[in-house]
Amino acid sequence: MKKLTISRGKEKYEIQMDSYKWICGSNLKMKFELVRTLQQIYQGIKPSEYAEENGLLPIISLDGRKLSSKDFLFYRVNCNYSLSSDLKLTAKSLALKYYETLFSLPEYKDTIDTFNILYEAFTDEIVANSPLTGRFNAMTPKFLAKLISPFYLPGESVMNEFDLSSDEIIELQLNMIHFISKNDCTIPLIIIVVEMDEVSEHILHLINQLPNVLSLMMVQQPISFDKDLSKYYLCERYALDLANENDFYYLICDNQFKLLSVKEGYDYMEKYLFNKEHEAAGLIEKLLK
Repeated sequence: MKKLTISRGKEKYEIQMDSYKWICGSNLKMKFELVRTLQQIYQGIKPSEYAEENGLLPIISLDGRKLSSKDFLFYRVNCNYSLSSDLKLTAKSLALKYYETLFSLPEYKDTIDTFNILYEAFTDEIVANSPLTGRFNAMTPKFLAKLISPFYLPGESVMNEFDLSSDEIIELQLNMIHFISKNDCTIPLIIIVVEMDEVSEHILHLINQLPNVLSLMMVQQPISFDKDLSKYYLCERYALDLANENDFYYLICDNQFKLLSVKEGYDYMEKYLFNKEHEAAGLIEKLLK
């Protein structure tokens, strides 16, 4: 497992994960801080004077190595995604990064070289016929990506995001992220925050297939088809990574109400997450809430 650490001042969240982690619970402020810190680091926004004076410096590290905005890409994946709005983000646009990666593939090199030859010929014509001369910028994958007007064409008719279901919008974003991660060897890591009210097994399968991507799955409730407790990070009165047995024992098993073994503690936690009516869930709720 990798350990992603997100901190701001005294607040530190250590998340042990492979490809994804369910960020579950009712503490919306804690979830907000996780996402906001990721955004600030990725966007390269320097801490304010207030943050420096009050020791509220944002830090992200992976397996103990501090990350800067150059070390990873960060995207928020949700049902509100719009291609037209995304393209306006320029440097931080998922769609533009996708097209830049696409046009960087070897099969497009000859076409881009042809564009540049035509530009040079056009420049020669301008020089020959105008006292005010100029030169076109060289065509590059990044520049070409900015010229495209994307649209959806799953069948014979052109569609926009308003024609897609919520799962299709999520799938579109995940497919672009998969393509970028697979084909751009300069990117060592992508971190995504997936925000969905309901997550299907198909969407989880797509997320599991993402190479070099860490996915933080923001959900309100546990996912009924995924009962692997190590995949859950609870945001309640305090943060608790269920993959961390030491913290789990200290916060759950060694409690003031009923001393539990680690196995008993996880059995109680499973009842709390997936069977709220079971009497064992009541003890966990007392400890978390």
